[in-house]
Amino acid sequence: MHPTVSERERRLIRDARRALDAHTALADLEARQLLEMHKQEFPQGWLALEREALLKQIR
Repeated sequence: MHPTVSERERRLIRDARRALDAHTALADLEARQLLEMHKQEFPQGWLALEREALLKQIR
C-alpha cells in the first residue's frame, strides 16, 4: 500500500472486504455501505480501484 493512504481509508476497504467474505446478504449490504462511504470520503483515493472491484463483486 502507498504510505500516504490514511488509516480511515484502509479501514473502510478492509472492513468491506471482510464483510464480503461472509457471503450473506446482510454482509453484502454492510460492505456496500462501507464502500459508498469510501466513495464519498475518498472519491479518487489510493484504494479507489480496489473499491470499484469490490463493488463489482456485490453487483
